[in-house]
Amino acid sequence: MRGAQPFAAHPGAVHSFTHWTAGSDTSKGAAYNQEADVRSWGAGKAFFAAIFVE
Repeated sequence: MRGAQPFAAHPGAVHSFTHWTAGSDTSKGAAYNQEADVRSWGAGKAFFAAIFVE
């Protein structure tokens, strides 16, 4: 793909932030983060809608 790619930071999110079963202990390096999950899903959908215009 050409051009600049979007970057979205999710402060407080650690690895596996979209996995509901990852728990909530961020000190383990993997934890679910609902806010980051919802924001990243919305950003991903918007990105694909922009590049795959019908």
